[in-house]
Amino acid sequence: MESPATTRTSQLSLLDTDGQMVCEWYVVFHRRYWTRWFFRGLKKGFQHVELARPIRIGPEIGDVVWLHMLPAFEMLDAELAFDSRPPWVRCPESTVQKVTAMRPKGKVRSWFHIGPITCVEAVKWALGIRSFWLRTPWQLYRYIQRRGGVVISE
Repeated sequence: MESPATTRTSQLSLLDTDGQMVCEWYVVFHRRYWTRWFFRGLKKGFQHVELARPIRIGPEIGDVVWLHMLPAFEMLDAELAFDSRPPWVRCPESTVQKVTAMRPKGKVRSWFHIGPITCVEAVKWALGIRSFWLRTPWQLYRYIQRRGGVVISE
């Protein structure tokens, strides 16, 4: 299976990123089988979202560890996975999007939030997304898809 890269991400040049803080993540959307009432309205396959990023630890292709940001209701967890396989190989039933997030250097991310801190809110914070009405993993998927995998914060 190939990497979930987008054409717009590959079209970014050094001029596009001048004066920007650039961060690349893989957004991983999972299906969850929880029976709580608040999961019933979520689209199947888009009940939870996490972030993953490769970190090179050597010159070989397999010399990669994956940084995972694992948001939950209770806490935000992060872990290093020493399995060099990318998320779309390890979790073939999940949907993976590559995202390039850009934000002007030195600009503080504005914070505005009402409601519970969900996995979507944690991912929005990591990517610099400030859309108030973006609340579900499916909405986040569509938001990223409409932007061709490039999120530019103002």
